[in-house]
Amino acid sequence: MSPNPGRHRGAGLMVALFVILIFGLLTAALARLLTDSSEKHAVEVQALRALMAAQTGIEYQLLAEFPLATASQPVVPSSSCRQPALSRDFATTTGLEGCRYDVSCQAVSAAVSTGVQTTLRLTSTGRCGHDSSGNGSDFAVSRTIVVEAFEGGQQ
Repeated sequence: MSPNPGRHRGAGLMVALFVILIFGLLTAALARLLTDSSEKHAVEVQALRALMAAQTGIEYQLLAEFPLATASQPVVPSSSCRQPALSRDFATTTGLEGCRYDVSCQAVSAAVSTGVQTTLRLTSTGRCGHDSSGNGSDFAVSRTIVVEAFEGGQQ
């Protein structure tokens, strides 16, 4: 026994408060970790949606520049862009709501084995998130794709 029993009174209260404080800090750290993880996944999803919007823009522009030929309507090769710019807002497209693409076309010269050939440089930027009116998610994500294409000749 201790010579002064009143001296250690309240020590259990201090230990209990210390344990409660430690558990509170651990809970706060885990909550922050879960929040960061969910935000990271949301950004990844938005980035993938922006990439898909940019890819859609490239495909539409390629179709505009290189239309499908038929026997009755052959395609005449072009050394310039048939459609210099395209844009689309996916306001009502399932999966791409709040996204848009802006694609441009530029004719550039490229050296090939047979000389110089005109190629078309297509640049598409897909954007998802905030638009100019403030609608959308808490953040905006954009992805850009650059493709160079040329009209293949007969071999």
